[in-house]
Amino acid sequence: MQGSGWSENDVLAKAQELYACGKNVRFTLMEEWHALRDQPRYGSQVGGNIGSGSSGSKRSRESDACGSNTVESSARPIGREAAKKKGKKKSKEYASEQANNIALEKTKTKKMKMYLKLTSEEHLDDRKNQLLKKLEAELFDN
Repeated sequence: MQGSGWSENDVLAKAQELYACGKNVRFTLMEEWHALRDQPRYGSQVGGNIGSGSSGSKRSRESDACGSNTVESSARPIGREAAKKKGKKKSKEYASEQANNIALEKTKTKKMKMYLKLTSEEHLDDRKNQLLKKLEAELFDN
């Protein structure tokens, strides 16, 4: 809504007028606003590109005003193809992780079946007794 050739005072006067338009109440926090207006969050919203030394384009001022809550970054955003590759990589990693978990569960199930079979037998020879102790250690000490 800033007109061509408007100063900062003209913009503030118009803002106060718009604020009081429907409420018949005057904006009372001007001192606070003046104290905070030069802070980074508000610097790009008032007076264009403050501190840049150049006027910049209209598009850059609008994007600054819209994105004032985000942290500025000089890094270029990720492209569509790179994002797709990243997503596919994550899904492949997830699938391999799930396959590993399933394999571990199958192994643990086999060991548990073997343990139950050995504990149900009444007389165990030395080899089976050693296997039973080994299975107990693996299954219940972890």
